[in-house]
Amino acid sequence: MPTIKPRLMLTLEPETHATLKRLATAQGRPMASIVSELLGEVSPMLGRVSEALESAQKAEQGMKASIKRAAEEAEEDLRPLAAMAKAQFDHFALEVGRIVDTRQGSTPERRRGAGRTGTGRDARSTPRSRKPPTSNTGATKTQAIDSKRIRRDA
Repeated sequence: MPTIKPRLMLTLEPETHATLKRLATAQGRPMASIVSELLGEVSPMLGRVSEALESAQKAEQGMKASIKRAAEEAEEDLRPLAAMAKAQFDHFALEVGRIVDTRQGSTPERRRGAGRTGTGRDARSTPRSRKPPTSNTGATKTQAIDSKRIRRDA
């Protein structure tokens, strides 16, 4: 059924497309609906950014340096929060993997065997009837390990 909503054509990097496709497959949903949902979630913040940029464009030249400095300070303040959010999600993803492995009697050695799907799970033991929540963004154990390695080295 046709929609009256505006449409948008996107060009993605191959890695981004592959990640989006994996997420869509895991959730059993179309890629377009995942992108639409994601944009809907960030839309209020994008509106705030648009308002700030529109105000900055109206500013006099002397004010623009102060605005730029304020934006850089705000970005610097937000970086640790973003890093904490990513680390928390990585921890969650590892915990989910641990729970699934424990419940299925899986060990790292068994996961390396035949039937591997590339996700770290045995294809024969993956429940097909349960869909992950729509908030999942596809974090991997490798990303979580890299995150821990970065924190440890810092």
